[in-house]
Formats: sequence, structure tokens, C-alpha cells
Amino acid sequence: MDRTERLTKISRLGLGCNALLALLKTLGGFFGGSAALLADGFNSVADVGTDLAALWGLRLVRQPVDWDHPYGHGKFETLVAASMGAALLAIGGGMFAGGVRGFFSILRGETFERPDLWTIWIGLFTVGLKEWLYRRTKRAADETGSVLLLSKAWDHRSDSLATCVVLVGLAGALWFGRWGALLDPLGACAVSLLVISVGWKTSRQAFHELTDGAPLELEAKIVAVIRSCPGVISFHHLRFRALGGYLAMDFHVLLSPDITLKQAHDIATDVEKALRQEFGPNTLVTIHEEPADRGPSN
Repeated sequence: MDRTERLTKISRLGLGCNALLALLKTLGGFFGGSAALLADGFNSVADVGTDLAALWGLRLVRQPVDWDHPYGHGKFETLVAASMGAALLAIGGGMFAGGVRGFFSILRGETFERPDLWTIWIGLFTVGLKEWLYRRTKRAADETGSVLLLSKAWDHRSDSLATCVVLVGLAGALWFGRWGALLDPLGACAVSLLVISVGWKTSRQAFHELTDGAPLELEAKIVAVIRSCPGVISFHHLRFRALGGYLAMDFHVLLSPDITLKQAHDIATDVEKALRQEFGPNTLVTIHEEPADRGPSN
């Protein structure tokens, strides 16, 4: 299974689970008399939308290189990740505003409806399923280096925490009445700050990549691979950037002035193979060969 197929499989799994939770929570909130669970259900409906957007982006990523996308379509993955980061920021802001409104609504003594006890079971099921999705998606994101999957993983975790807040509010409303229900909006405000933080981090990372920012954490590894190749005396002018799930890089290598053009070409080919073996077969490598007796050294 290649990288894109794995990302698609995980995204489809998330889509199916979110669709199930959207149905359970909206129906449970409506018939069980829980406004908090109903709102959480609408959040799951929004998650279904982001999952569909992720699958659309991954479908575009799979398209082959063409004349107007000579570097491939990898940045569509990053574009969707940036959109998800923005969605998390919006969701976090909405949660905070809703929490503040709910808090003052309860203080003012506005309509309060005690929810049914069975709604708690829907919340517990949601937390368990979302935590399982978070762990599975986070592991896949770490193994593939996907910003898109990382944003989805943290979306699952934020949903799990948000549902924990719903559970606290449900328990408070069931056993302590109106004043116990204050725990719901207060917890929602706390979770919203976490969601905003994750959304900001995801958006910043995605926009850094969209604007050709270099993933500097990979520089030492790239340098080590180049220096390990036989025949390379030194190198300079290294530039690299991420294109979704793969890298593009170019640099100058300094070679012995006494070798033939074919030998220089063979050394450059070996460097390309070593870099693709380390960073993946889709890595784009452009190398300019120079004699070692001129040009700056690294």
C-alpha cells in the first residue's frame, strides 16, 4: 500500500465513524433533551464535511504530473490541511462564544431542560471511538509525515475532549440541576482554547509549506546523505521544500576536476538514488556538478 492509498484508507475510516456519530448524537440530543449533545452532533456533521474535503484533496494528489503541474499535485494535500486548520480555528472560536453565551444564559435563569440519563452512553461511546481514531490517525501521520493526517488526528482528539465536556455538563445537569449545568459552558471554553491552539499550529505549518518554507528539521539528514556519497568532495547552494508528501531539492556538488563528464554524471546519479532511498522514490532532485578547484565550498 503506497502513501496516498494509506492516507485515503484512514480518511475513509474517519468519514464512516464521523457519519455514525453525527447520526447518533443529533438524534440522541433531539430525543434525549440535551442541547449540548445536539450541538456536538452538528460538530460531527462538520467533521463529515472536512473528511469529504480530505478525500477530494487526496484524489487530486494521486493525479500524475502534467504540463501545468510539472512538480505534481502534492500541495493539494497541504491546501486541504490549511483549510482544516482554519476550520479548527473557526470551531474553537464558535465553541468559546457558545460557552460564554451558555454560561450567562444559565445565570440569567433562562430555559433549562434536564436531559435523559441514556444520553450519557452516547457520549461515552463517542469518547472511546474518537480516542481510537486519534491514536490510529496520529500513528499514520507520524509514519507518513502527512500534515493532512496530523490535522485530522488532532481534530479527533479535540472532538473527544469536547464530548468529555458534554458528559460533564450532562452529569451536572442530571444530578445537580441548573447550577451543575454550568460545568458544561465552562468546560467548553477551556476545550475551545485547546482547539484554537491546535488550529493555529496546523494552519501555520500548512501555510509555511504552501509558501515554499523549508522543513528545516530535515536539513541535517539531507546533508548527511550527500556527504556520505563517494566522489562528492563538497556541496553548496542547497535548497529544498516540501510538496505535500514528498520533497524537492537542488544543490551544487563539487567533484574532482580530473574525472570525465560521464564519471561526474554517474556520481550525481548515485547521489540522487541515495536521496530517493532516504526520502522516498518521488523525491525531486536537481544537481549541478562543479570542479572542486572553483566555487565556494560548504
